[in-house]
Amino acid sequence: MYLEFQFQRELHKCLQEFDTTGWEWYCPNSWVPHCTLAMTQEDKEDAFYKASDLMLHEFRKMSGTFVSIGLVKISFPVEEIYSIELSNKKGDVVYD
Repeated sequence: MYLEFQFQRELHKCLQEFDTTGWEWYCPNSWVPHCTLAMTQEDKEDAFYKASDLMLHEFRKMSGTFVSIGLVKISFPVEEIYSIELSNKKGDVVYD
């Protein structure tokens, strides 16, 4: 988990000149890795409870490697603004 927080701190430092009014929840030492559960008006009333129950009982720890990072505009459909591949060639840092 340490590397995720290190990555988030470094990313925040790189991007701070672009946004001086960011939400405090995304600042270093406040951010928590998470997965957002999105609900719509079309979902049945018990959809949240079913999804929560599934996550609590079926979720298994995952592992992986960051291979790219990108910036998207939250819209429908999501618009990719920029992305870059991460590499471990020549000593570049790849977060694992």
